[in-house]
Amino acid sequence: MLSLHRLASVAALTLSCTIIQPTASPAAADAPALPSVWLADLTWLELRTAMQQGVDTVLLPLGGIEARGSHLVLGANNRVLTTIATAAAKKDQWTLVAPVVPFAPEISDDSLGTLRWPGTLHMSPDSIGSLVAEVTASLKVHGIHHLILLTNQPAAADALRDTARALNKSWAVEGVVVGLADVSPDSAFEKDLLAKFRLTPEQNGDHGGLIETAEMLACCSDGVRQSTLPRTPGAVEASGASGRPDLASSDIGRASLEHKITSVLATIAEVRSVAAEIKADQAQEDSAPAAQ
Repeated sequence: MLSLHRLASVAALTLSCTIIQPTASPAAADAPALPSVWLADLTWLELRTAMQQGVDTVLLPLGGIEARGSHLVLGANNRVLTTIATAAAKKDQWTLVAPVVPFAPEISDDSLGTLRWPGTLHMSPDSIGSLVAEVTASLKVHGIHHLILLTNQPAAADALRDTARALNKSWAVEGVVVGLADVSPDSAFEKDLLAKFRLTPEQNGDHGGLIETAEMLACCSDGVRQSTLPRTPGAVEASGASGRPDLASSDIGRASLEHKITSVLATIAEVRSVAAEIKADQAQEDSAPAAQ
């Protein structure tokens, strides 16, 4: 019997886990030819046809509208997640992407956090959990059995992990599995990546810093304002960023994004593996009485 521990581990998958090679999806030649991997860009008829051909996995990205220094647009998180989700879905060929939820927790009980800067939008962890539960329930009704919550926001990841665990307890018996792909900053990977470019974690920073800026340069350079890029310690601090964003390069950004795309594919593979294990357990239980 599949243990709740295995389901909990799927809800807790993050970049700190060992990256596994994605298990084989159905043959690429059999993948449906769709005009887009984005749910909102399909008609209901196109979606139904894709599901009849085997598409049963959906990514639900949760980003944020947040000040990340004077040089990055407020929707930088959403743009990066859009890039990651699109690439992962295209590589997998059997996964679609739901619209990005553009909100995240931005304040704590004792701090305004990034709400101190104009434009940041806050949603409480409880509200995020409720929203995700309702959206994923809609997808479940339509026959989507593999649901991946995707975020690059540490505060959102905590809320999503709890939501995924709760949904798995309720839905696992139906063969529906919810996983979490947490592509928030991973210090070990980032340290190794920076070392390849003779840079340090101190130069990276932890908000609007080197790697976050590099990812935007790699995927969405129009969202980086070179004219207001802070280049001195005082300017960086005043802008709400940290580290040395002026040292960012698109090469660093591409390497970071590729690592995160691989992590999402690993989560998709693990969710499918758990779902297959549930199906096998149920088949064994159903056949047990007849064998006696």
